[in-house]
This record gives sequence, C-alpha cells and structure tokens, in this order.
Amino acid sequence: MNERRPDPDALLRMLKDDEKTVDAGVLKIFLGMCAGVGKTYAMLEAAQRAKDAGIDVVVGVVETHGRWETEKLLDGLEVIPRKSVEHRGSSHADMDVDAILARRPQLVLVDELAHTNPTGWRHRRRYQDIDELLDNGINVYSTLNVQHLESRADDVERITGVAVRERVPDSVLAKASEVEVIDITPAELLQRLSEGKVYAKDRSIVALQNFFRKGNLVALREMALRTTAERVDTDLRSYRQRYGIEEMWPSAQSYLVAIGPTPHATRLVRWTCKVAQEHGARWVAAIVRRPGALSESQERHLQSAVSLVKELGGEIDWIDDDDVVNGLLTAAHRRNAVTIVVGKPRRGGLFSFVTGAGIVSRLIARADGIDVSVVAADDGESDDAKPKASGSYPMLIQSGPLAYVLTIATSVVMIGIGLLLLPTIGYQAVGMILLLYVSILPVLAPRGPVLVTAVLTAGAWDLLFIPPRFTLTIGRLEDQLTFTLYFITALTSTWLATRIRRREQVIRRREQRTEQLYALATDVNASSAVADIVDAIVQRTQQLLDADVAIIVRPDGAQDSDIQMYGSFTPDAKEYAVAMWVYDHSRSAGSGTETLPFATARYVPMSVNDRCVGVIGFRPRTSRTRSFEDPGVIERVVRQAAWSFERMRLNDSVSRVRQAEESERLARTIMNAVSHELRTPMASILGSASTLEEVVGDNLSDTQRQLVHDIRSSAERLDDLVTDLLDMARIDAGKVEVTQQPIDIRETLDASLGDFLPLKDGRKLFVEIDPPSPPDIQTDATIIRQVVRNLVGNAIDHTPPGTAVSITVAVRLEALAITIDDDGPGIDPTELANIFDRFVRGPRSTGSGLGLSIVRGLVEALNGRIVAGRSPMGGARFTVTIPLAPQ
Repeated sequence: MNERRPDPDALLRMLKDDEKTVDAGVLKIFLGMCAGVGKTYAMLEAAQRAKDAGIDVVVGVVETHGRWETEKLLDGLEVIPRKSVEHRGSSHADMDVDAILARRPQLVLVDELAHTNPTGWRHRRRYQDIDELLDNGINVYSTLNVQHLESRADDVERITGVAVRERVPDSVLAKASEVEVIDITPAELLQRLSEGKVYAKDRSIVALQNFFRKGNLVALREMALRTTAERVDTDLRSYRQRYGIEEMWPSAQSYLVAIGPTPHATRLVRWTCKVAQEHGARWVAAIVRRPGALSESQERHLQSAVSLVKELGGEIDWIDDDDVVNGLLTAAHRRNAVTIVVGKPRRGGLFSFVTGAGIVSRLIARADGIDVSVVAADDGESDDAKPKASGSYPMLIQSGPLAYVLTIATSVVMIGIGLLLLPTIGYQAVGMILLLYVSILPVLAPRGPVLVTAVLTAGAWDLLFIPPRFTLTIGRLEDQLTFTLYFITALTSTWLATRIRRREQVIRRREQRTEQLYALATDVNASSAVADIVDAIVQRTQQLLDADVAIIVRPDGAQDSDIQMYGSFTPDAKEYAVAMWVYDHSRSAGSGTETLPFATARYVPMSVNDRCVGVIGFRPRTSRTRSFEDPGVIERVVRQAAWSFERMRLNDSVSRVRQAEESERLARTIMNAVSHELRTPMASILGSASTLEEVVGDNLSDTQRQLVHDIRSSAERLDDLVTDLLDMARIDAGKVEVTQQPIDIRETLDASLGDFLPLKDGRKLFVEIDPPSPPDIQTDATIIRQVVRNLVGNAIDHTPPGTAVSITVAVRLEALAITIDDDGPGIDPTELANIFDRFVRGPRSTGSGLGLSIVRGLVEALNGRIVAGRSPMGGARFTVTIPLAPQ
C-alpha cells in the first residue's frame, strides 16, 4: 500500500495559521548580522519601489542616524509625526501607533524591531506595536539584527563578550511572511566603519576594538546566513505540506536514520551523526511503532538508541504504522529528508520473503527522489531483535501450540462436515465451503496456523473430494485451476486480514493514547489542589503506562527534610538516592536508561524553563510495560505534571504576594493614621519644652534644665520619625509633587547645608561645584534640598568626630550629578544590595532606617537614580544623577 496520509496535527496548525492571516497584515523583515550592513537603506529602497507601484506607504519610525544617503531615501514618503509622552517630568517621543491606525496605510515602515519603548507607552516593546498593526490589516516592513533573536542572543554574548539587552522572541521571525537577508562581507563593513558611515569617528574606533572585530563579524555573518537558511528550509517544508507535494525537493542535505529495537541501532545513530556533521547537514531519527510487545532486550536496545540521539543533539520522530517502509517514507517527506539511513538485514532470500524482512529492498523500490544508505552491522553483534509475535494481537485464538491444535481440530471438523454433505452438494460446493472457512479464519487466528490450515484443507479437498478420490492427482483442468485459486485466495486473505488487524491496532492504540493524554491534561488543568493533580496523574499514568507513579517535589529553598512526596508508591532509600541524582543533574536515570539502571523505576526530571521543579518516577506494575518503549508518552506525562506543579507554585506565590501587599497596605494605613495622630501632641510637647527653656530656664536647677533638654531632644527625634513616615507614605502613594522651575544650584545647596552649620565635633565639610558659576537649571528645588540634607545627615550620623564630608556637584546640559563622599568606615559590601530598603539600619545607626529609602523615592520622582558604593576617601559614596528638563 503506497498511501501516505497527511499529518493531522500539521494540517490543524495550517488551518489555524490561515485563520489568523485572513485579515492580518504581512510582515517583511530585513535581517542583518549587525548595525551598519544597510538594512534601513534596503528597507527604504523597497518602500520607494512599493510607492512607485501605487502602494500607499507611510513611515512610522525610521532611524537614519544622520546618514545623508539614508535620509535622502525618505524624500517623497509621508512621515507620521512621532508621539510625545510625559513621564515624571520628562518628555519621550516615539512611534504613534494610534495615528498610524487612524491613517490606515497599506504599508508602514517600522525601523529597529527590537527597540524598547519609553516608559508609559501602551506596549513595552516595538514588536508588540507591530503585532497590533498587523492585527489591523496593515502591512509592515521592519529591520532586525540577528543578535536580537532570543535563540541567538546567548551565542552572540559568548562570541563577542557583549550582553544583548534587547531581545525578541523567535516567533516574531517565524510569523514574518518574508525575510530578506542584507549581507555584506566583514571587510566591506569594516571599511564603512573606518569611513564613519556607521558611527562617528570616535565611536568607530571604540567599535572596531570591541564588538566589530573581524572574527566577531565573520561569526555573526554565518549566524545570520544560517538563520535565513533555516527559515527558507521551514518555508519549503510548509509549502510542500500545504500543497500535498510528496516528491522530494533536495534543497539541502538532510539525513533520516531508521532506528528500532536492534543491537546495532546505536551504531546507525553514531554513523548518521558523524556523516551529517561532516556535511554540515540536519539529521533526525525515526522510530516506527508497530503493534506487538517488545522483549526486555529489545526495550533496552531501543532506549539506548533514543538516549544516544538525545545526547548527540538529534531529534526523534515517532510514527505509528504497521508498515515500516510506509512509516519511514512518511517521516522522510515530513522532514524533507534527502537520505534515509537503514541497517543492512542479517538474512535474505526466501527467509526475507517469508518473514517480511525485505524492508531495505522495498524501501529502495518506493523511495522516489530519496537516497537510501545501507550501513552494515558489526559482525560481533547478535541479532536478538526479532519481535515476538506472542500476544501481539488481541485475537480469539492466540498464537502458540494451542492455536495450531485448535485450527487443525476445527479443520478436521469442517472436512468431516464436507464428507457428510458430499453426496448432496458435490465436491465443488464442498471446496467453496472450505475456502469460506479458510477466508474467515485469518480474522480469528494468527498467520502461521492459518497457513497450516490452508495447506491441510487444500490437501484434504484434493485427496478426499476431487475425482479421482483418494489420490493426489487432479484430472480435470477446471479442478486444477480451482485448486490453484484456492491456495491464492487463502494466502491473500491471510495477508490482507493480518494487515487490516495490524492497522486497526495502530489506530486503536493511537486513539487511546490521545484520549488518555487529553483526559490527563483536562483533569490536571481542572484541579485546584495538589492532591487532585496527583490523583489525576496517578490514575491516567496507570492507564497509559501500566505503571505506578512517585512524584518528588522540593519547594524553592527547602531542605531535604522538607521534600514533598506523592504518588502510588514510595521509593526506598536506594530509589530515593536515584531520584535526588535526577533532581540535581536534570537527567533521566533508573530502569531502562544508561544511568543507574539498577533502580526498579525510571526517574525523569520535571523541568520548566530549564529549571527542575521535581522528579517523577515510573515503576512498572507488571514485568511487561508496553508504553515504556515509547519515551514520547513519558515525556508528555512529565511535561504535563511539571507545568501543573509549576502552576500550583505560581498560584501560591501570587497568593503570598497578595497577602504581603495587603499586609503592607494595612501597615501603611496604620502608620499614616498614627503619624497624623502624633503630629499634634508632638507639636505640643516641643512647644512646651521650648517655652520652659526660654521663660523659666534661668530658675531651673541643673537637673531640671537637663530633663527639659532631654524632653525637647527626644520630641525632636520623634517628630523627625513622624516626618519620615509621612514622607514614605507620600512616596508609596505616588503623591510626590514635582515642580519644575529654574533654580540656582548654589543657593539650593546653601539652604540644604544650613541646618548643619556651625559644624561640631571637629568635622569638615567641602563643597565643589563644576562649573564654578553654574547656570540656572530646571528641576525641583525642594526635592533637591531634601535629598542633599538627608544624604549629608546620613554621612554625619555614620562617621566618627573629626571626619570630613565632601559634596561634588556637576551641572551638565542633560543631567545634574551630586556626589557625597565621607572618610568614615564605609558600607559593608553585603549591605549594598539592600541599602535603600526601608527600615534597613547600619550597626552604628540610631535613625529610623527610612532616610535612604526616602532619598531613593524622591530621586526616582525626578526620573533620576542613586547609586551607593565605596568612596576614594575610604568611606561611603552616594551618587545621584537627575536628568534636567529643557528650559
């Protein structure tokens, strides 16, 4: 049978993609190896050609970087004005998506696909803006460097040593209808750099010494070309699949190796991997699942081959088919494989015909347009891979000696019935009855007993019924033809019935597995408790794999004593050690694997996003576990279990975060209320203490005067705490009022430092302003005064008497930088990470622990940032950088 049915999953994906793209726009990406190759230039040239063809083209955003050649290509194109957004006193301009949607052009140009939008934009990333444009039916041209692809970013960082911050998912490239690679040689790009056509001269020198080294460019160019080649190969497979093209299009070399439960399967895998690497080609392993059970040695051989494929970085394609040749050709067409690699059979001739071992010959005969490489097995390898037929098919009469006895006995009965009916209906009618019996028998019994029955009944018909009776001679030509047709019909019906039964078994097993996996997904997704998830996994796994399940989960940061165990069996100490090895190494181990095979169960890591969340163990309930030969089933169960436990973990995390937020909100409410309630009595206490000191201070004794001083001092400290709490509450609520106005930074500093003068305890205070006579700057004077006051006060509180505090102010066109250094003991490096957290106090601090938190909140209200570190003076350094609004 030469039929190859399309993959239903692939058809479903194509239908869904077609539904999505009916009204959606088309995305074209101009891909390059790095900046400066001419992506924007090529995009603008394509836009000009589109405009000349009558297409309505607008420019959403294009970055020319001051290159006049690129700017010239903008002539004649409508440019959508950029949109400005105010955020914390600063103005940011970027692409106006709403204006483009209102304009509704046929084509819009959106440069730098990996760009990150300013804070306050509707979408965080520009590719999300593009998605919205596409969803509204607008076609988009965009540009992208290969290093910004998520799958390539880590490789680029290893090659160039430069971390890639802006990344886009590979799905963005996959959804593009067309990808055009803009390719120039590294020598040409270096020449452009040296001529200042990419960056300014000073930046070009730095770039040539870092990212744009020739070796880096060669690697990036290869990466861009390989990415494009992979995309082209994917497009080719999709095209062939969409239009049902079965003939092979050998656009690129690729290998498909057929592996099975044989001892030389691993040799085939190694040979294919080696040849594919030598030719720089893709390779994939194909396993055809046929009805029937595998022996223990066969399972071991298959598992070894599967493990080796994964170790060598190959993929595995599982195909359910009763015909190995048909399954391999289906996989080859699905993967667009140019060469199929198979093992050389150990026997041939008549044995191959009788046992169906002539797979290689049939494959070569049917592999139109596909090369077949036959690899010989090692002489020392034993051929113990012949499948067992016993118990393979659920028939009324099972294979074995009893099957022969039953079929022969039934045949004797039918022959006896024929002898009784012979005088009435004649020998030809008796032959038809026996033929009907032989035709029905393949549905009830295996092939071997059916063939014996066919020979027995044919011989009995010749000997006992056909004239001359009781001889093997057939006199009439008609009887000779009937006898020959009898044999042909018996053999054909046996072969067809066996094929139908095997195909039925394949379809039934596939349907059962699909239904059980769907039921597993439904059950675990509907579960809201860990116990329900475990029950669903245990129940469905017993049906799928006929195995007991142990699930071992270690919560984040938990000790060994806190490990949680679920399931239908509990591992002993030895099994538990295997499970912990799997957890630590994120690799499968145990029964049926090459690692720690002494275990009675197979343990598989439950991984989510390259993080192991637990281990799941499968222990066969009987000595034969059919589905254990199919790691695909186990992988699906493990993946479902892993995501289920990850979902529960995330739900718990969300619940804890909500509780923490609620607790923090309640604490803020209480602090606000208490702070406001304390304000009035604090003012009364301070006023009374001041009055006592001023009015009757001369009439008080020394002890009384000290007590009044202590009252006033403590009240002032408490009033400072109340002020800090109110400031913190204001910052948390986002109610910091920012008033941008021209200020004299020197006067602002004098007002900030006036509270500390005159200096006490031999302290020194140095102030340096650059330039010495700075111009007025546009910012909030009140916030600047409070920031400087808090930081200087913090430096005085944490340094011993006689030390110095230095304040350096640098006024630039775009930013204000304030640096405060002291020569005290400095900050413990372990405290730097949380130095700005609220209520964090140093070992010598007597404050509330809110001062630096308030400073950070005030600085961020001005869109600035504050950094703590070690000062050249030996103590602590705090650097505040605040962007300045244009005047």
